[in-house]
Amino acid sequence: MSETDNEIKVVAPYVPFKTLRGLVERLHSTAVPPVIDSSVLHSMSGSIRSQIMSALRFLGLISMNGEVSEALKRLVESYQTEGWTAALKDVIFSAYADIINDVNLPVGTDQQLDNAFRRHGNVDGQMLDKATRFFLAALGEAQVAYSPHFGARKFPQRPQNGKKTTKKKRSRKDETYNEPHEAVDDEADVAADMEKFRFPIRGKGHGLIIFPSEMDQGDWLIVRKMLDAYFGVSDQ
Repeated sequence: MSETDNEIKVVAPYVPFKTLRGLVERLHSTAVPPVIDSSVLHSMSGSIRSQIMSALRFLGLISMNGEVSEALKRLVESYQTEGWTAALKDVIFSAYADIINDVNLPVGTDQQLDNAFRRHGNVDGQMLDKATRFFLAALGEAQVAYSPHFGARKFPQRPQNGKKTTKKKRSRKDETYNEPHEAVDDEADVAADMEKFRFPIRGKGHGLIIFPSEMDQGDWLIVRKMLDAYFGVSDQ
């Protein structure tokens, strides 16, 4: 980062890693513009747009005013090629150097990683969990081996040592769409890349909607139609 960038309090990325990968994929299939601005990120919600811009600056992929760096161009160009993991690894280790400088990456503890992110990544609480999740997801994508203790308490389903895990595909008979009132633990059962919206229902307590952070207006229109159909609400 430049001296100007260092004057600003930097925050470790806490956007879902798949959001960054999705942006790289879109730029790879279209073109890399000279700047990344709101028009390039028009399909994202306001909060996710702000988070991805912060992440791109932290990673050195854009300048403070959004100008695209050579690092982003190389990353986009390498997407879906043999050079992808190496390009991503260069970006990650360059950006996180100050944070993980005193962390033993191969065998360190989860608490050591958290402490490093608190001190040098300027995150805590839920943002800390999301920031470490992004970092570990990035390492996994870059096929970088890291301590099996990292994220063990918070992310039991995470990839181990940079290897991707496969989920057992559920059949139709395993789906539980006929059980819409399944209990959800407000904190423990909501993934870091999900948002919660609680609202009052007159005389019936509160309702809770859980949805992906990247959900946009088009997605909501589809969900609304599904809810209308469930409750028998007609458009007429």
